[in-house]
Amino acid sequence: STHNLVGSFGNRGTGQTEFTTPESIAVDKNGLIYIIERNKSSKGLRIYDKDFNYIKNVNLYYSDVLYAVKVDTSGNIYIGYRGSIYVKKESEETIGYFAVSSIRSLALDANGNIYTVSQTNHKITKYKKIIE
Repeated sequence: STHNLVGSFGNRGTGQTEFTTPESIAVDKNGLIYIIERNKSSKGLRIYDKDFNYIKNVNLYYSDVLYAVKVDTSGNIYIGYRGSIYVKKESEETIGYFAVSSIRSLALDANGNIYTVSQTNHKITKYKKIIE
């Protein structure tokens, strides 16, 4: 029911608070909201504050399809593509990368290990921590 609704934002479109194909969402310990936009014309990682105010778009120039975003307790941003995971800082600097098999979703545990879901090969896979 709507009595539990705290807030929402967005409509169809390509503006700062509009989406065509929002694919994944993560929230960091400070309440920043990270949203993966998968559409080719507006592909990227959008960052909003806890009140849904647009902060910035992190352009992701990788050719593969974006599927997942997670943020660890240090603020490192894990971005899952069809066949790889990149780790970035909010400054947009890439600090880690590794290839994976057809990722669809990802999760992080308390130790920094990475779990992926693959629909293509029907597996859940665990990878050891890549950022110290």
